[in-house]
Amino acid sequence: MDIFCWNVRGFNDKTKRRGFRKWLRLNKPIFGGLLETHVGPPKAASLINRVFPGWHFECNYEFSDLGKIWLLWHPSVSVSVLQKSLQCITCSVKLPFVSTELAVTFVYDSNDRKIRRDLWSDLCFLSSSPSITQRPWTVLGDFNQILDPSHHSKAAVISSSRGMRDFLTCIISTDLSDLPYCGNEFTWSNNQGESVISKKLDRILVNDGWLRLFPNSLCVFGDPGISDHSPCCVFLDTTRPKAKASFKFFSMLNDNPDFAPLIAECWSSLPFHGTMMLRVSKKLKELKSIIRAFSRENYSGIEKRVTEAFEELSQCQQIVLSSPTPTTSLNERIAHDKWVNLARA
Repeated sequence: MDIFCWNVRGFNDKTKRRGFRKWLRLNKPIFGGLLETHVGPPKAASLINRVFPGWHFECNYEFSDLGKIWLLWHPSVSVSVLQKSLQCITCSVKLPFVSTELAVTFVYDSNDRKIRRDLWSDLCFLSSSPSITQRPWTVLGDFNQILDPSHHSKAAVISSSRGMRDFLTCIISTDLSDLPYCGNEFTWSNNQGESVISKKLDRILVNDGWLRLFPNSLCVFGDPGISDHSPCCVFLDTTRPKAKASFKFFSMLNDNPDFAPLIAECWSSLPFHGTMMLRVSKKLKELKSIIRAFSRENYSGIEKRVTEAFEELSQCQQIVLSSPTPTTSLNERIAHDKWVNLARA
């Protein structure tokens, strides 16, 4: 994954941050945005440094004290902010593996249709500015507005509204279009039992320059997991081979009193010969199977239960997004509570 944007619906909760860190380690993005963090300015830098150690960040606290948009990037990425407002942040981005600078706009649109008009005006202005017209441009995030009745789970009783028409006019005026995608058709659910509904509120829009430079790019709307919104994920080149994952083990193993003595004993008893670095390399490789065995013997039950609980939650969320009913909403809530309890353990 190259770029992400996710409405996390609050980032003060420790369990939610742990769930996000797991998602971050699994997907390995290097640039992205978090929306609706509900983290005040005094705590922002501390939380960001804990979750994204070594990363750089920009926020739009000049317009909101609620942390509506966080812009985050790895040190290998170069970012220059071009524009900020209450509902969006636009920046110029240089990714380490792309020769061309990109223009990226992260959006967190208002629930108020009249305030949303300010965003449509901002996007129309940006689309004609030299900093945008000369670059591939993507606009992604939570638009809080569907574009068509079919983007509502109760499409049969939904008609075209003024908000939809305003959004469509903006897309036509800016020459933007949806990036080809896979994953969830609807990206948000209210999880309200008998009144449950799902909508496509999150989108990834791109201009023609983007499609010319990245003809194989794809967006994925993942499972909501820690939020009620799907994460928006951009893959610039789906033909690029995946990098081999490095060996890692859970840090909780270090808290086990038997772990350090076992590693020390194995390290000193492994009979390898050669240069110092060669012996170190061979011993590290041999320790992989020992650490895996120790983890299975002591923690496989907990890992399995947490993993299965999260998979069950993801399946329930997929069902709620595609077929929202009171029953599927209740099942999602039960699965969410089960996963939270296990994750805290």
